Amino acid sequence: MPFAQSVTAILLTSMRVCVFAASSSRVDGSYAAAVSELGILLSGNNIEVVFGGGGIGLMGILADTILREGGKITGVIPEFMQEEGWGHNNVTEMIVTPGMSERKNKMFELSDEKFTPDFIGIVTP
Repeated sequence: MPFAQSVTAILLTSMRVCVFAASSSRVDGSYAAAVSELGILLSGNNIEVVFGGGGIGLMGILADTILREGGKITGVIPEFMQEEGWGHNNVTEMIVTPGMSERKNKMFELSDEKFTPDFIGIVTP
């Protein structure tokens, strides 16, 4: 089965997916386009998303796309990042954790499947 089909199969059998994405605005435009397409695909299939909670870069693009498409997205962000104002302001739910390791653990706990927007692989704990 081609990789794109396997990703689609994973997404369509998951209720909640965790996407690990960059918060940097210095990413290649092809990644931004891929994240937008992903947001449309997830929202269109009523799949909830868990992400790192950021409001800029690929994280921000993903959240904005999902929200624009009427989907649900939960951010998980460490307290220090939220205090710096790095969190997305309009997500469906924002969970603030004490630190980075708690953030990752919470993201894994909340999701059925995990992957990166460049589709190079499925993320494991």
